[in-house]
Amino acid sequence: MMSLIKTKLYLITDRKVLSPPHLKNLTSEQNLDELLSFCVKASESGIDLLQIREKDLSAKDLSNFVSQLTKEVKHTSILVNDRLDIALSCGANGVHLPSNSFPVKDVRKLVGNDFIISVSTHNIEEAKLASDQGADFILFSPIFDTPSKRIYGKPLGLELLRQATKTISCPIIALGGITRENACLVLESKVAGLAAIRLFAETPNLSELVNELKEL
Repeated sequence: MMSLIKTKLYLITDRKVLSPPHLKNLTSEQNLDELLSFCVKASESGIDLLQIREKDLSAKDLSNFVSQLTKEVKHTSILVNDRLDIALSCGANGVHLPSNSFPVKDVRKLVGNDFIISVSTHNIEEAKLASDQGADFILFSPIFDTPSKRIYGKPLGLELLRQATKTISCPIIALGGITRENACLVLESKVAGLAAIRLFAETPNLSELVNELKEL
């Protein structure tokens, strides 16, 4: 199981929210070049885990991107969203499994113990199942309201997050509506880390934000 001793910062990519004004009219190739630069910068800034979550990319484009990223990023763990085949073939450190993806136990049999498996969970039951089946850590969401997670219902809230950290043995990384202002409240719940898309993509100074969050 992956060791999460200190607070970990987990960046989920979405090139569509990465500086939208100047990316809106770029070609797909230019978008990916911009995303690559951002991911390298994120690693250099101290982000611990990068989940590549570009669902609309073809297998070819995603494979090329992940292959290039793994060559340029050495100090940040790279996880590929749902595509275990691409994660394995392109040298990524692990795979992130959405809640409706393959069972963790089946993936673990294929990859062994040195390959990272993270899992999306949206209630205590899902979190316990993922933990029992051998996930390295789980994303527990949404903690607060956020547009991308409204399909999962009302936010879980801090009380349920605290309950999860007390009852689930697997390290928990909180996701959903996390901001500079509420990050401290989330960390008080004894989570292993924080995950976000917009928090990291839209900040004017990523290094400053990373340092600030790691000092909380």
